[in-house]
Amino acid sequence: MKRRVRWTAIVVAIAASGCGSSDTRSDAEQQSAALATVKISPVNGAPALQLGDRTDSPLVVNVWATWCVPCRKEMPALDAGAKRYRGSVRFVGINLGDTKESAQKFIDQTGITFDQYLDPDSTVQPAFSITAMPATAFLRADGTVAAVHSGALDEATLEALLKDRLGVAPPPAGG
Repeated sequence: MKRRVRWTAIVVAIAASGCGSSDTRSDAEQQSAALATVKISPVNGAPALQLGDRTDSPLVVNVWATWCVPCRKEMPALDAGAKRYRGSVRFVGINLGDTKESAQKFIDQTGITFDQYLDPDSTVQPAFSITAMPATAFLRADGTVAAVHSGALDEATLEALLKDRLGVAPPPAGG
């Protein structure tokens, strides 16, 4: 009986350690590898973008869809944040799975001004482990993920996440 208990403990320990997995990459390296699989295309002349690459500033990545009512409701807060933090944080939107025409209609209706991209194959969803819409990822300038927020954002929550997760203070009033 003691021998069976000992073997059970050994098997559990091996399983908990990853069954001897040879993947010794850090979480950051695994995230970068996942982000490298994301295939997005620019809308309206937005510059090329590969998630996970180093950038000049932190990145706020809002993932949205045309059928998502909370996505539409949060767009004014995101657009205001993009304008307020211009120069210190880059905001981008990624449409998940819609056609270019339907995404463009949504962009026109909401009046958003920050760069937008299309992800027709929904490759960003597994990369950020998105299970609900909308979702917003906060990436450090080194390309690593600082946080992923599920659900609609308002300006106060956005500002708090920028400060807490990316260390970005709000610009001075009127600035």
